[in-house]
Amino acid sequence: MKMPSRHSRSLSRSRTCSLLWGVVPLILTVSACQMEEISARGDVPRVLATTTMITEAATRIGGECVEVRGLLPVGGDPHVYEPVPRDARAITESDLVLYNGFGLEGWLDRLVRNAGGERPIVEVSDGLTPIYGQYAGGQDPDPHLWMSVQHFIRYVENTRDALAGMAPDCRSVLDANAAAYRDELQALEAWVHESVATIPERNRYLVTSHDAFQYYAEAFGLEVLGTPIGLSTDEEASAQTVARIVDDVRRTGIPALFVETTVNPNLIRRIAAESGASIGGTLYSDSLGPPGSGAESYVGMIVHNTRTIVNALGGTAGSFEHGGVTYTGGEG
Repeated sequence: MKMPSRHSRSLSRSRTCSLLWGVVPLILTVSACQMEEISARGDVPRVLATTTMITEAATRIGGECVEVRGLLPVGGDPHVYEPVPRDARAITESDLVLYNGFGLEGWLDRLVRNAGGERPIVEVSDGLTPIYGQYAGGQDPDPHLWMSVQHFIRYVENTRDALAGMAPDCRSVLDANAAAYRDELQALEAWVHESVATIPERNRYLVTSHDAFQYYAEAFGLEVLGTPIGLSTDEEASAQTVARIVDDVRRTGIPALFVETTVNPNLIRRIAAESGASIGGTLYSDSLGPPGSGAESYVGMIVHNTRTIVNALGGTAGSFEHGGVTYTGGEG
């Protein structure tokens, strides 16, 4: 499998406008021509982000310095998303595109080529080392790096630098916004560690709809016991895989399995019925939640998932508070 580029890329917008890249990846030097185009419009740089997690990060960091649009809707599955004509228009109208990388948005290259023009295309996971999935001979990089809070801090830093390249006059604002976000994420990470530590050791296993929680498990001391499908939601489960997971759930005696919002729950329900485990709740993996779900932000999503997992597996996880804001997501 061809690995995605580990550097930001630009595509041709015009023959006279070019984008110059600094020596350090993601530190952008935007051409005078491109900045003149933005100035002539009389507005701020237009940023397009692929996933809901990246969209929220860019919005929070960018503030009023940029205009951020999200390509995928809430609940959209980036693994199997099928672009529509308005997505090509959104690319054309953007000055910067932010994406996850590691094969998550396999449709993006074609979409960018169809849109034409030139703009920086920035991989916000740049600088991170992926783990490789247990499927397809372990050759596929796991793209779900945002499920580690520490990895998502790198997303924040890379997003800040990309936005600063488009809005250099806003550098101090972007730095301050990113620093505040980083502080909250560091507090969140500590809260997750404390919450997961309350789960009895015999129950520290995860079974979820697809293989999206390896980074979360690795970061917080859990083990992914099994998933009926692999890294991408377009894969199909084999009878052998399902039977193995049923046997493992029976052997370990874990009390709960988890479905995901973007994946059909029937396989997990079948495994629960055959193994005697219960359904512990619904997790968010490839998309944030809708307004009112408690998971409509990245912090809210991690709180929701953590409370759902911890309380279903026999631990105790309360709310997370930071900066006067209380997050109470979760089903436990």
